[in-house]
Amino acid sequence: MPHHPRRFAVAAFAWLVLAPVARAGDAAPGDAPEPPAPAAALEFDATAASRYLFQGEDLSHGPVLQPNLVGTLGGWSLTWWGSFQPGISEFGEHDLTLRYGRTLGALSLAAGAAAVTYPLEPGAATTELLLEASLDRPLAPTLAVHADLDEGRGAYAQFGVTQPVARHLALGTNVYGQSHYYGRSGISALELRAAGDVTVGPLALAPALSYFATVPNGGFRGDALLPRTWLFAVGLAPAKP
Repeated sequence: MPHHPRRFAVAAFAWLVLAPVARAGDAAPGDAPEPPAPAAALEFDATAASRYLFQGEDLSHGPVLQPNLVGTLGGWSLTWWGSFQPGISEFGEHDLTLRYGRTLGALSLAAGAAAVTYPLEPGAATTELLLEASLDRPLAPTLAVHADLDEGRGAYAQFGVTQPVARHLALGTNVYGQSHYYGRSGISALELRAAGDVTVGPLALAPALSYFATVPNGGFRGDALLPRTWLFAVGLAPAKP
């Protein structure tokens, strides 16, 4: 039920944030001092794509430019992400996300909350709780779960794996699912993806080609069945030294 993902995300966020604080308070007087706090960092990247597909659904109906600005301090990060539609010179979505993350061996975990607004729909906005996990092992599995507290009143998730097959090429797949999200439950789409990476002067480019497909299931049948489609995107970021 939609209440369960929300409770799980709240509990995970509390554990991720409060557990390190509790351990610090238990330190004995003779323990080694904590290492200095890491300096704050600010990073920017952007993606140019043939469309904006959310859970396999086209929310743009045309090319988009998606800037992404991330500020970090310790385990905290604050991210602003937007989806700009050049065809109408308007943003279709703004997301402001606060996360706290920790690494436990090969496992990376993050929990947080996002404020999502839709400028093309006056007054349309929602709040989401999120939980993300990734494993530094073969196939690099990742899982992201979002619980919508307002507009959607449900949850949606993405599970993916990626495998490098050449020096600058990786193949992967993502499965997108929903639970009572805007009244629908089921597998919304399966994505097959090929992605590369190349450095051109001061820029790091990440071209990617994806194919989205689904089969009738759950709340995705008949007119609600999402059409099969292709997606081409290129990520742009400053090249790392």
